[in-house]
Amino acid sequence: MTTLRGTVAVAALAALLGLGMSGCSVAKTDAGATSDDKTAAADPGPSGDAQAALAAATKALSSGNYTFVVASPTLTAEGIVHLPSESAELTIDTGSAKFEIVLAEPDRWVRLSTGLAAGAGPDTWFHVDSSEIKEGGDLAFYLTDPDVIDVSALFDAVTEARLDANTITGTIDGTRVNSPDGFLDDATIKAMGSAAASLPFTATVDTKGRLAELDIEAPAAGKVQAGKWVFTVSGYGEQEARKKPAGQIRDLPPSGYAKLNG
Repeated sequence: MTTLRGTVAVAALAALLGLGMSGCSVAKTDAGATSDDKTAAADPGPSGDAQAALAAATKALSSGNYTFVVASPTLTAEGIVHLPSESAELTIDTGSAKFEIVLAEPDRWVRLSTGLAAGAGPDTWFHVDSSEIKEGGDLAFYLTDPDVIDVSALFDAVTEARLDANTITGTIDGTRVNSPDGFLDDATIKAMGSAAASLPFTATVDTKGRLAELDIEAPAAGKVQAGKWVFTVSGYGEQEARKKPAGQIRDLPPSGYAKLNG
C-alpha cells in the first residue's frame, strides 16, 4: 500500500544537526485547566466560509503531486512529492549542515553535507537497505500520507478564521495540534509553553482554491527562536518521478545507520 507520509522524523534530525527542537509540556493555568480548556470555551470558531476554504485549500495535496518549501527560524526544508511513481525528495538545510534524501520505492538514498562515513566526501550519496531502517530515525521516510508538510493537522486546530478574497487569517491553538511527524511538530509546539494556544496565521490560496502559502507567527520553542514559519506549496500536478541520484553512490555503512537511526 502506498500513500505518502513523509517528513523525516524532525525531532531526531534536529538532534543530528544540533538544533535541539523538542521541549517541555504545555503549561497549566493557575486554575488547574490547560490553556486548551479555556480557549475551547471562549473561541467563537472559524466562520463557515473560512472553514470551507481551509478544507478546500489542502484537498489538492491528496493527489501527492507538488513541491513545497518550509522555512522556519531554524531551518529550511524543500521537497518534491510524486505519489503516482511512489517517489519523493527532501532537503533540510540549517545553514551549517544539509541533509538530503531521495525515495523511489523500494529504494532510498541519503546524503549529509558533514559526511556520513570515513573517506566519503559531502557529495557522496549512500544507498539505504530498507531492512535496516528503524522507526523514528532520520531514514524513516515513508509513503503513507500525501500531506507531507502536515498542514491539515494545523488547520484542524484553527479556532478563529476570517475569509477575505483569497486570504484566510485567524488563530491556531497549538495545544490541539496532533502532528508528531510534521515540521511544526508536537514536540516543538509543546516547547512554546502556554503561548502555543494562540498562534496567528495567514493562509493564501491560488485561483483554484489550493493552498499557496501558510504563515504562522510562533513564539520561541526551546532553542528555536521566535519568528515566522512559512509553508509554501506550488507545482500542483507538474512533478515527475524521482530517480536514483547521479554521482558517486556507496552502500551506507553500519556507522551511517548508527548515526541516522537515532
